[in-house]
Amino acid sequence: MSLFHRLSSLRNIGVMVRTPETRIDRRWMSKLESRRRRVKAFQSPRNKPKYITPWQKEPQMKTFVQSRMSNKMRALLERQGALSDKPDPADSFEKGWIIASATVLTRAMVLEPELPQNIREYREKKFAKKNAKNKPLDRSVLEETGVLDTDKDVYFYPGSRETEADRRRDMRSVWRKLDKKLFFVFKGREAVKQYQFPQRVTLADETMRGSAKKALKLVAGSSIKLAHFAGHAPLAVYKRVFNEEQQRKTNAYGAKVFFYPAYLVDGDIRGLDQGYDFRWLTKEELQNFLAKDYFQAVKNMLA
Repeated sequence: MSLFHRLSSLRNIGVMVRTPETRIDRRWMSKLESRRRRVKAFQSPRNKPKYITPWQKEPQMKTFVQSRMSNKMRALLERQGALSDKPDPADSFEKGWIIASATVLTRAMVLEPELPQNIREYREKKFAKKNAKNKPLDRSVLEETGVLDTDKDVYFYPGSRETEADRRRDMRSVWRKLDKKLFFVFKGREAVKQYQFPQRVTLADETMRGSAKKALKLVAGSSIKLAHFAGHAPLAVYKRVFNEEQQRKTNAYGAKVFFYPAYLVDGDIRGLDQGYDFRWLTKEELQNFLAKDYFQAVKNMLA
């Protein structure tokens, strides 16, 4: 009889046999037992916390959040009135705040930004040192194989980083400043003196993101074939309080404009309807074309 059959017969009659399998089973049983003890001790009423968690009551939650937020975040929320207990003045108007959505259309960088002078010099020295170790190819071998044509030698010359639009200073061309991001802004008819992003009032039966898409289509038309909207949440908001005359006409305290980021994938804007003007501008140039408070509201999302 084999050893396996002998051990099996002993187990059947209730004799405990020490084998590697039983040692492993005991080890796992001890781990499970210790885990049960820990869970049971944690669920015991003696180990439950006696304090009330901050999310159980709203006043404690507010104190909990304010005590842990940074000074910069606290100052930002205080400027926006989020931490104030005063009533919102917009509650006295029928419409309160008018909600609008805007699209910040971005043309991504085409070229890598130009490196500083010291880094360029370092790379040139490094490449020259590396190429000095390489053996030059025999020109006669290249001519025999047809790789090199003696009559028409082809040499590679890097293209210029400056385009025709840069030389003409054409701010309406999307092919300018290839090493920087460009943002699309437009100026409406003569009543609107400042440039702005495409925006429109959001209706009650549509989403703010859908309204931002419609705003871009209303301004650019079919020129923008494809634009990718990144995410479903706005990245900035601009609040404008109306004057007394506008409040009487609109029966609203002011307007809130929520900005959604989008990236140009395919298309180019050649021209808009009569009376409209547009620009493709860098972040530095936007300061000269947008209103000061308007630019301050969106500058953090233009990185």
